[in-house]
Amino acid sequence: MAAWFLLPGEERLAMRLKGIGLGARAVDSVLAFGSDYQPLDKHSSCSPDGAVSFLCGDPADPYLARIRRDPRLAPLLELPPNRLQTWAAFQDFLRGRFAHGEETMGTEPFGPGFHLLEMLDDADRGGRFLCGAASKMLIQLVRAAGGYGRMLSIWDPRGSGHVVTELWVEEPDQPGRWVVFDPDYDVYFTDASGIPLSALDLHRLHHQGRANEAVAVAGASPNRVYRPELHEYLVSHYADVLYQTRANWTETEFSTWDPRRTLALDAWMLESPDSWFPREAVRGIVNDPTLLYFRPQDPPAPPAQP
Repeated sequence: MAAWFLLPGEERLAMRLKGIGLGARAVDSVLAFGSDYQPLDKHSSCSPDGAVSFLCGDPADPYLARIRRDPRLAPLLELPPNRLQTWAAFQDFLRGRFAHGEETMGTEPFGPGFHLLEMLDDADRGGRFLCGAASKMLIQLVRAAGGYGRMLSIWDPRGSGHVVTELWVEEPDQPGRWVVFDPDYDVYFTDASGIPLSALDLHRLHHQGRANEAVAVAGASPNRVYRPELHEYLVSHYADVLYQTRANWTETEFSTWDPRRTLALDAWMLESPDSWFPREAVRGIVNDPTLLYFRPQDPPAPPAQP
């Protein structure tokens, strides 16, 4: 029951609606009453057919072009995309621009106008940001560079939450893979042989009692949150992993109450036998990890308007 009160109002309402027997589509309809909400459009997904649909964003989005023209970001955007060390450099750069702390922009991370360039402007004035905003910034920068990213909500068994990213990494002569980057802690993880780890890998290590096998690779930023004594605490947050389906924030601005912004509508949870997180609060449960772990692709152009 304590988990109930950790969720914003729309999530609590969704849980109640599902509790009286309404299906996902009916819940969507009730929460969308009075807004212009529409279900996720497959044409804007970067997922292959048959996989969970993730909205990575149109690479031709004008806002991404603005990011590519920003002189603060020019040196980063000269690096080869989709490489582990490139994304690590992006993460370290962003973590170095601002201190960890409550957002200072007067709104929350997914309200209108709360995007990478505006957050960098605020950081230049001494602004601070937490994990959700830092993750959004990293994903937008990666997308502007031609890469793919998605946001994850992770929760430990005590109900403590955190937000991280998974970015697509593809090194020469190696198979591509999704890799966790935590821009708030300024860290990613590998196994003992140096292979970078996904959220699924960290989820399994936690549940197998092998968190110490995850090797932390921390950035050099003085603002990084990661410290070795926090290692087990951080890995324990992968007990429950929720995959947010939407990362195309600049394509459509939503008000702070719009249901498309809510965890209840736009996240899938990885199946876990001892999960505490309320299943009613997510879009669905994924039992087959291959539905989440796939090679992303640019979405096709939307259908022509009649």
